[in-house]
Amino acid sequence: MEKKTNPLFMKKLLFILVTIGLLASCKPFDPKLMQASDYSLSPKLPAMEKQIENNHIFLVTPQGTFIGLSPNDLSTIFDKEITQNITNPYTDKKGYIVLKINTIRDADRMRLGVVIPFMFLGFTTIKHFSDIEVQIDVLNSNRRLIGSYTGTGNCALKNSLYDGYQYLQKVTYLTAFRLALEQAKKKMSPDMDRLIKELN
Repeated sequence: MEKKTNPLFMKKLLFILVTIGLLASCKPFDPKLMQASDYSLSPKLPAMEKQIENNHIFLVTPQGTFIGLSPNDLSTIFDKEITQNITNPYTDKKGYIVLKINTIRDADRMRLGVVIPFMFLGFTTIKHFSDIEVQIDVLNSNRRLIGSYTGTGNCALKNSLYDGYQYLQKVTYLTAFRLALEQAKKKMSPDMDRLIKELN
């Protein structure tokens, strides 16, 4: 009598094999992803109070630690962008800068249909997609909106058994986030003189 393959067993086996392969061959996390970009606005806004509104769902272990992406990651990057590229931190604070993050898509696609022998040949096993929209609002000291700038970032990265990223979801999300920030900053650039005048 022919035995049927248990789909659950095959999924578990595939997961174990992928994990072993990725641990042995993945690229380490690049700390440059946590730094400010090379694009700096000129002239710069005066120092401002920072706020972040984020709709991303963060995964937390029972011990309270974050799996992959942490809200501190986004705050760290935005802090560095503000102090290095957007404002002059050594002036008096003149208003508020609010970052709104809209996570449109942040998902994995795992190719369970890949036959195991082909997986060992290096076929893609996991692909992660991140599509993010950010909005940077500039408010004066009375919290009146004087400028609003949006940007979108899209990133898709893949892992195979022999090549990929150690923190695939985190790297994909941060890359898309940085691209969205860069686009919003470039839209701010033509308005900098007007924003500075209204803030002062």
